[in-house]
Amino acid sequence: MLVVPETSPEWPVQRFGIFYAPPKTGFERIRSSAHEWHPRLPRQSPTEDEAFAAAVAEAERFLQVEMSFV
Repeated sequence: MLVVPETSPEWPVQRFGIFYAPPKTGFERIRSSAHEWHPRLPRQSPTEDEAFAAAVAEAERFLQVEMSFV
């Protein structure tokens, strides 16, 4: 699992994307709710840390569901 910024730094809204890399298949983007923050308003919620924590929590939920099929 990867949780990484998926927008370029000059955009007014930044977003974390969630990617899954199963063995031998490459990367797949996980469709999820937007985990965004506004870098020009660093103290306004959601902050970068809050957006990252929400994306990680969603990635963990995805893995739990995936593991139920194994």
